[in-house]
Amino acid sequence: MRTLKNIYSLLLIAVASFGMISCDNDDNNGMLNPPEEITTDVVWGDFTGNVLMTPIEKEEGNEGLTITAKVENDTIIFDDFPIKDIVLSIVKDEETANEIVELVGKINYKIGYEPELSEQKDLVSLTLDPKPLDLSVNIPIGNEGEITPLLVRVKIEATGTNDSYIVESMNLNFKFIVREILIGSKDTDMAEVEGFVPLLFDFDMTEKIK
Repeated sequence: MRTLKNIYSLLLIAVASFGMISCDNDDNNGMLNPPEEITTDVVWGDFTGNVLMTPIEKEEGNEGLTITAKVENDTIIFDDFPIKDIVLSIVKDEETANEIVELVGKINYKIGYEPELSEQKDLVSLTLDPKPLDLSVNIPIGNEGEITPLLVRVKIEATGTNDSYIVESMNLNFKFIVREILIGSKDTDMAEVEGFVPLLFDFDMTEKIK
């Protein structure tokens, strides 16, 4: 007959063996549920931040504007793209530019991009492919309240430098240049705005946490 001491020893061994099996099972479960794979999809989301618009012939521009954007699989989408500086370059008057911006309302603009994930999977590089932005603008003439409807074509190009999304900080940075502006009464009758100084748009945005 086993003594009480022997029975107690057997129980200790059984409990220890059960603990080892439980740990093994936990490890296996961990292997079955690894961390989510990081891909270029990580850049998809809603962003908010700041945009600086600087004439490329000057060292400093305005103080910047708060802006939001949405990034999808191959497109950056602005629901309210800032056009005041563009309009101001045409009409050369702050008050008139404000009036036109208010009349035009929110401008939707989309920029295509091609992503590339770094080997360390800590950064997604973006190759931007911006297209022209077309606007229909009514330009006031004189003091009689008369207006002239104009088609405005804003030609935009990528800078090709350091456009990226940083995975750890969820920070999105990219730039492009408004290179020239064309105006005309119709698509086939457009001329370059004389004296326009190209504008650098510099975006610094952070993804909203869901």
